[in-house]
Amino acid sequence: MGKYDGVIKKLPRDAPGGEPKFREKVEARKRELVELETKLSGALKPAAIAQKYAAARRESDRVAERESEVSLEVRALEELMQTVFEAEDLSSLKLGDGTSISVAPEPTATVLDHEKMITWIKANGYERMLTLYAATIGAIAKELLLQGDALTTDEDGNMTVMNGAVRIGSRMKTTMRK
Repeated sequence: MGKYDGVIKKLPRDAPGGEPKFREKVEARKRELVELETKLSGALKPAAIAQKYAAARRESDRVAERESEVSLEVRALEELMQTVFEAEDLSSLKLGDGTSISVAPEPTATVLDHEKMITWIKANGYERMLTLYAATIGAIAKELLLQGDALTTDEDGNMTVMNGAVRIGSRMKTTMRK
């Protein structure tokens, strides 16, 4: 039993998301997979698709791990290079292949008091720049759904939360456990 069982059947099923060009590629790949599986076994078999999915996910995990290792290497080299360049009073260096590497100080910002920051933003006309990421909005919406009394229906028949500001639907989610 899942934590959303009490509400999920009330929600309309959303189409898979993504940018149109990416969706075109996904749909084309799905057609290729259907054709391949149909040729191999005469029909789409859940076990065959699940096996391919597991293999693709494992490969994706390997690539992500490698990307993490490379990012760590890049960061360590950046910090080391900044130290060495500063010690040698260098701001840039041209490599033998023509690549130019440079380092320069840059201002950074860290919020110390969120309430003061929001007050300043509103007072200075930057309110439209405040952003809640889609994942954050989704997390808040899910929390409201679990509370049970936040779901409403707007005049167009959409299931909504947050006073009608956010439409709620459902999507199939695939998970893989090792």
